[in-house]
Amino acid sequence: MGIAIAGLGGVGGTDTLTLTRLGIGSFITADFDPFELHTFNRQVGVTMRSIGRAKVEVTQRMTKRRCASLMAKAVASGWSSRRSPSRPPRPPCRQPGKT
Repeated sequence: MGIAIAGLGGVGGTDTLTLTRLGIGSFITADFDPFELHTFNRQVGVTMRSIGRAKVEVTQRMTKRRCASLMAKAVASGWSSRRSPSRPPRPPCRQPGKT
């Protein structure tokens, strides 16, 4: 079984490590931010040495230390703002009660 986790902040980082400890052996993790000092108290895995490093890199290293056979893919780049020609544009959101 594999799990995708979008965001490795306070919740996503904790969930990733917890699921690793529970035996989930396959992950795709995505986060586009580095660890930063102003979020130090809310992050799992952040140390003074990891400030400025990508969250996906640090988290993947931590999970591999707990489970050497872990199959993990880390995504640290964002989606393109251009839409694929095969995908239609998203319709605007409608507010309840308005047409």
